[in-house]
Amino acid sequence: MDAIVKELRERLERAMQLSQGDRQPQRFRLSMLHECPRYQFFVVAEQLQEPVGLETSGHFLKGVLFEHWLRQAVFPDALYQYEVELEGIKGHVDFYFPPDVVVEVKATTSNSIPFLPDYSHRWQVQAYLTALKASGVTDDPKGFLLYLIVDNPALSLNHIYHIPLTPQAEWILQQNARLLSECWQRGEPPPIPERFSPHQPPCAGVAYGSYYTCPFLKRCWGETTIPAAAMVGVSSELVASAGQALAAQKEFLARWRDKLTLAERIGERLRQVMRENPDMEELVVEGGGWRVVARRDRQPTEMWQEGAKERMKQDLGEDFLRPYLRYERRIRVYWQQVGEERAP
Repeated sequence: MDAIVKELRERLERAMQLSQGDRQPQRFRLSMLHECPRYQFFVVAEQLQEPVGLETSGHFLKGVLFEHWLRQAVFPDALYQYEVELEGIKGHVDFYFPPDVVVEVKATTSNSIPFLPDYSHRWQVQAYLTALKASGVTDDPKGFLLYLIVDNPALSLNHIYHIPLTPQAEWILQQNARLLSECWQRGEPPPIPERFSPHQPPCAGVAYGSYYTCPFLKRCWGETTIPAAAMVGVSSELVASAGQALAAQKEFLARWRDKLTLAERIGERLRQVMRENPDMEELVVEGGGWRVVARRDRQPTEMWQEGAKERMKQDLGEDFLRPYLRYERRIRVYWQQVGEERAP
């Protein structure tokens, strides 16, 4: 049985990898025309290929299967993978209805619905529209994004987006295409755009909760020290705002510290009384319009007996316990006003 399962897994894995076909040499693409021109130049010049894992292959396979269905059942009258070109840079429209309608299809899941239509997908459609308009086929191309929600296809009916070609987007895409073509002919990378910074997107920043840097960051900016605020994705204004709120809280606590400490002591006294009386489920004291309630949880919480860990180490040996233990240096966060001594 295990041998059969292994063979089935291997066949499935091979088929998923083959669904992407042979990896083609890197070239300039209309779908990437909105991205940093230097990044595009270096990727093509050095033939940088990102590793493709099974998850990526599986996602690509979903798109292939649904596009096949669309070709057969939904858009049999459209031109499939229609090639368009702008300044020598090519792209392929998923479904083209001559002379002026472009439909780009993306496979996704319902988890992505709040983020639709995707920023880069909008630029991709606008690049196709720009190329179509530049070819002289039409002066008024019309673009659409169709998202196939693969885990609930019926939802796809609600996620067809009209993507108009704005004059600003058309100008930007034309300029980027012309810049890339001219630089490629000269064999020189495009200059760093004036608005770019080594510590801001797209050169570096926080995306999906993780810090990233462009693979060509050092080539553009040399050795650079990354500010902690940039790495964390927190602006100095946000730190200042939170610090002011914390200062106000500290001032409030300073005025009420004695009374708050008294409240903690009262609470601990109620806990002590209930520990001494294990059958007591609730204990209430009142005064001056206030009520203090101590109540046991319905379900007990598993806790170590005092000194249990040390006794287990002595009785069983630390080697026995090591697989069940985790040692970690705890990270403590302190707030300070600039000029105060550092936290211990």
